[in-house]
Amino acid sequence: MSKTPEYIDATRILKDQEPKNGHFVKSAPKAAPKAAAASAAAPEEEAAADEKKSGKDKPKKAAQAAGISGAERKELDSLKDDIIKKKKELKEGGMSGGQINKEESIVAMVARMNELKEKENPGCLDAAKSDKKESGKKGKKMSKEQEEELGNLEKEIDEYRTKLAGPEFKYSKKEIAADPDMQDMLKRLKDISK
Repeated sequence: MSKTPEYIDATRILKDQEPKNGHFVKSAPKAAPKAAAASAAAPEEEAAADEKKSGKDKPKKAAQAAGISGAERKELDSLKDDIIKKKKELKEGGMSGGQINKEESIVAMVARMNELKEKENPGCLDAAKSDKKESGKKGKKMSKEQEEELGNLEKEIDEYRTKLAGPEFKYSKKEIAADPDMQDMLKRLKDISK
């Protein structure tokens, strides 16, 4: 694990060096202010080096590496629990999922939680949104004919699997998976669903 690009970049960042592989970089324009801040923070680094020698710096370093303080970590955890509890209460009160998500208190808690998550792991929310968009696009690309063909093929595969497992052939799951006709049908199913 110590040879992965993420690990290498993380260790370089902890040493206040530029990441080799481009991981954990917020944006390019902020590099210049960071350099200015680094020169201004030189006295702080000397104090941190003194603390490091005494062995008391490890918990602080872990919190700094995470990007949020211990209090913010506790707040994030409590927000998660509070959101779950509040949603459960509202659900028991008869509200639908859409109404619950539009509730003012839920919206405020989720917004704060997202702020803390973004501070902890910059770019994580954008990555999650892009993954969600990509997964949504996959389902929209299929035409009605393709959907119908997919449904018919799935039905055909189920019937063939039932036939092979039935009293006539008595195939095991392993034998069914190895059957050439079944493999062809599964390959066609995979091609259609792409």
